Amino acid sequence: MADMNLGLKSAEVLCSLIMDKDFYVSHIDLRKNPLGDDGIILLMHAIKRVNSVIYLDLSSCNMTHIGANRILKSLCKNESIQHLILSNSEGQMKNALGWKFLEHLQPLFQKNCFI
Repeated sequence: MADMNLGLKSAEVLCSLIMDKDFYVSHIDLRKNPLGDDGIILLMHAIKRVNSVIYLDLSSCNMTHIGANRILKSLCKNESIQHLILSNSEGQMKNALGWKFLEHLQPLFQKNCFI
């Protein structure tokens, strides 16, 4: 589902699918979609409740440290994710995580919640 112009409304639909007991999702590739912080927060609400997702690519989703911090908090509750990608690609929808993201990353390493 990369680069399909999926936004907040699409994130709502994806949340329903992810949490549906009859629907199995292991890989989620949403790179280059304008989800923004609100879309990321919605998605992580669903992802932290399931153990099937092992791959999550949220590169270039127009996210700031707010969405990224929600990802980190959710990872403490969901240990199934093995691959998390938050990089940037060329274009307009760059993730702007900044130093505030790094401040929240450090305690997770100290608690061994995130390796």
